Amino acid sequence: MPSVSRRRVLSGAAATLTAAAVAACDPSRRNAPAPTTGTAPRSAAGTDTSSSRGSGPGTGPSAGPRGGPATGATGGPRKADWRALAASLDGDLVSRFAPDYAEVKQLFNTRFDHARPVAVVEAAGPADVSETILFAQRFGLRSRPRAGGHSYVGASTLDDGLVIDVRRMRAIRYDPAGRVATVGAGAQLYAMHAALARHGRSIPTGTCPTVGATGLTLGGGLGIDNRAHGLTCDALTGLTMVTADGTVRRIGPGREGDLWWATRGGGGGNFGVVTSLSYRTHAARPIGVFLVSFRWDQAGAVLRGWAARARSMPRSAWCNLHLEAGADGSTGVRIVGACSEGDQDAQVAAMERAVGLEATSVSTFGKAFMDGVRYFAGGTTSSRQAFVAGSDVVARMSRTLSLRCRASWHVGRRAAGHR
Repeated sequence: MPSVSRRRVLSGAAATLTAAAVAACDPSRRNAPAPTTGTAPRSAAGTDTSSSRGSGPGTGPSAGPRGGPATGATGGPRKADWRALAASLDGDLVSRFAPDYAEVKQLFNTRFDHARPVAVVEAAGPADVSETILFAQRFGLRSRPRAGGHSYVGASTLDDGLVIDVRRMRAIRYDPAGRVATVGAGAQLYAMHAALARHGRSIPTGTCPTVGATGLTLGGGLGIDNRAHGLTCDALTGLTMVTADGTVRRIGPGREGDLWWATRGGGGGNFGVVTSLSYRTHAARPIGVFLVSFRWDQAGAVLRGWAARARSMPRSAWCNLHLEAGADGSTGVRIVGACSEGDQDAQVAAMERAVGLEATSVSTFGKAFMDGVRYFAGGTTSSRQAFVAGSDVVARMSRTLSLRCRASWHVGRRAAGHR
């Protein structure tokens, strides 16, 4: 496969086939788009929010983890070790014996409900993360960080290890002087947009409202603003991370150069546990929306025309293509797009020219910024659900590839029970 540069992706030269992933946020919506040994010194810097210990049984400085201690295998942590860890935390340690364990350990995708971490640390700040990392290393336990918990492959959970949950760190601050937003690692996308919109500002993100800022950013961050403002990681101006040695590090331009490179798309986001992130913001403006539908037997031509249009459309516009199947056996091809308000009709005309076919239905309208955020998100939250998703990036949508995409969609549709 030809190599694809970031510039080509951002300019629309690449076609990103993520229909299943987009549908994972709300697949039922048909008329709107469906939307990642020892003790370290305590550090007060970088803490975005704090939380007192829970008041339920088994919590508090002299108690064990919530629900009672979980004992590991021979050579693993004992009850006293778990109690010591719990006492060192400003957050909570939730063991397998806690009444809320099943809920606390959940990811967004119900396919991973079978995973059974030995405990979940609900970290209140960087110091809690540091204590947990060092505890896990001391006793040979694997650990995984979790923010939004939307990983396609369940990367934020595991069996018989520690989950470091950063969702309590979700404060959002905006500095009007520098037009920079600083958010806790557990902040979710809808909350970020709502907080920043009060200042007339925004960050380029994905659309699913419950995705966590950290996983999205470290994975790059695709969304409807990418063509105009870049990936989410391109807006990053700095972050706080706890590395494997338990050190709380401030990372940014001129600081920790290798980690700065790695956290902006260069390293897969696997070099530590992020506790806060800072972003350059852009103006939040009204959004033009266009929906263009075609018949299923036109799917091949639509795929090729859509991909060609994506290469030449203005940077202020974005569009996605959906191959859709209804529970009643209906099928269709739909292009969902966003642009500057007032430009939506022109974008529809240009899309029809690129496809070479007249659409079976067209809908265009404008929305205020936050109304547009809610529209593309499918609301302000999203319900847990089971799904299988993946994505590919290709350099050019050829006739052969478009036919393969359509054939693959048919196979997936049959596997899902649609006949």
